[in-house]
Amino acid sequence: MHKNYLSSGEFAKLCDTSKETLRHYKDIELLIPEHIGENGYQYYEAEQFYDYYAINMFKKTGTPLTQIKACIAHQKIPAILSTLKEQQIALAEEKRKIEQMQFVVKNSIRNMSAGLANENDDLKPQIDFFDKEHLLAVPRHEFFISQEDQKDEDRILIAVLRKYKEICDQYHVHTDYQLGAISQLQSKNITHIYTKVNRNYKNPYYVEKPAGKYLYIIQRGSWDSSIAYQALIQYIQQHAIKTIGEIYAYDLAGFMINGIESNCMTRISVRLNYHHFHDV
Repeated sequence: MHKNYLSSGEFAKLCDTSKETLRHYKDIELLIPEHIGENGYQYYEAEQFYDYYAINMFKKTGTPLTQIKACIAHQKIPAILSTLKEQQIALAEEKRKIEQMQFVVKNSIRNMSAGLANENDDLKPQIDFFDKEHLLAVPRHEFFISQEDQKDEDRILIAVLRKYKEICDQYHVHTDYQLGAISQLQSKNITHIYTKVNRNYKNPYYVEKPAGKYLYIIQRGSWDSSIAYQALIQYIQQHAIKTIGEIYAYDLAGFMINGIESNCMTRISVRLNYHHFHDV
């Protein structure tokens, strides 16, 4: 037998696939064994590895097997080029989805780890260095929540999520839709609702939360964070602490475990004046 011939088992192993897949491809005449031995066994040539590789590459991007079969059978360059261009678009979209999932997983791990750290320090003001964060911050008035809807938390959430979905689709933004709020220290009024994003996006809603030393407080076990707000502001006033910018409130528990109030972990933070924080 020709030395380049491989049994179906050997060929399946070379291609990192199964004999069942090869059998299916043979049945639909997509990839036919090159040689039938006297014993009735089917054999493939080594060069057919590239046929399988092409089939598998097209298949992974969603190209139907019938279209793959036509491309391979006719071997017309314009048709193959067109299919490759379609594949390029599909791969770019798949890459975008993977980047989105990676961001969600990474952000969830970081948030939950922060929420679980120092569990005995609820409502105890602390100081730590926070890295720079990229935010998508929408002014509160842009959510167009009616007075009637303001009485219904579900309607408020629906309005917020619809607005963020619209922005993310328009500007191709990656986010996990985990929400936070920005408020002024003096008035305590919420000015923006924000969600974290994975990088600097060129759009009107992008805001950079600066790196630096932050005074923060974590409240666990309650969706009502007003107690934490009050404790943080009271601590600032009692110690005459100088702060910079707004107050950031953020849900560390996330959508995966925040369906139960006892899982809630809210962190409220404000950046400290660089020349003052060491005196706190």
